[in-house]
Amino acid sequence: MVAVLQLHPANITARVSESPWHVVVPELSSSSANANEVAAVDAGANTSFANSFVRYGNTLRAAPVSASTGVYLHENELAGWTAIIGTKWRRVEGNTEGSILDSSTAGKRPTITIAGIDGTEPTGLSTVVFYPPSWAVLVNVKGSRWSAFRVAIASQTTADGYIETGTISIGWARFFGSAYSWGRVRTVEPNVATTTTPDWQTRSTVRSGTRRMVDIGWTDGIDESQLFGSPVPDHIVATENAGGKPAATARGTASVLSGLWSSMFRSSAGENPGILGYIPAASQVGSGGSDTIHLTRNHEFLMGRVEGSLRVETQMGNEADGTSGEIVRVATMSITEII
Repeated sequence: MVAVLQLHPANITARVSESPWHVVVPELSSSSANANEVAAVDAGANTSFANSFVRYGNTLRAAPVSASTGVYLHENELAGWTAIIGTKWRRVEGNTEGSILDSSTAGKRPTITIAGIDGTEPTGLSTVVFYPPSWAVLVNVKGSRWSAFRVAIASQTTADGYIETGTISIGWARFFGSAYSWGRVRTVEPNVATTTTPDWQTRSTVRSGTRRMVDIGWTDGIDESQLFGSPVPDHIVATENAGGKPAATARGTASVLSGLWSSMFRSSAGENPGILGYIPAASQVGSGGSDTIHLTRNHEFLMGRVEGSLRVETQMGNEADGTSGEIVRVATMSITEII
């Protein structure tokens, strides 16, 4: 499984290919020699809404009774995104929460504030496509392995008139056979500097936008007996399509994490160790479904950094015992978003 995470081109379609070059080359065709296309990616694939909005001045108002596609939008999740209204590319300033698709006029509808409105945009029912400033994609390569990848970005229009990339991270996804315990903690941290005068008046300045943090752990215990008692322990699969391979060992979470820590923090890890992509959930692909999964909304992924030690504690059981082996728990770890 290949994970392409935290692509910052604000509203692009791209093609990810196996390639002998370790570079990002927008001008190269994915069909050139020595390249096998891994996935064609459309960052707006999950946020295209037909006949879903009407425009009032610089706002879009959801029209769920007429909508044929839609989702529930969370408060301000579209801030910084790009919207295609008809044929016009515009930047989104923010949005209220609400449902786009609702059979009742009583449903809470979102209002989306758009920057750069000049009056040429359609006002009646229209299809709107939203493109995020960062996104992720999971591609099940069904056991294939390559040493390098490239991203080819097609020539296209953007709201800003140019394409700019920040961070592009491509790597192998690791699934965990055991879900982490209930009690996940999500934090949104502002970056505000506050000064206090001698008479106790305060001034505050926003240094940057917010960043997210998530705390997870496997504190309920994982029975590792099978890892030592069976040469082929239970496993999980990510796809029911032909050619799919096991994606994870059912009870190997603690040992996988230990190995990842050793890999991320090895002496040759480079200048930025501990960087990983956090994907809280990915549904199994059913037979006939697409093995390319687009993750474009904030709650679907986070590119972050882990720091500090990994702590694995034994609750009970015997070491390396295939019958009554250790039941272990993994202490809470924190992942801090990279901005």
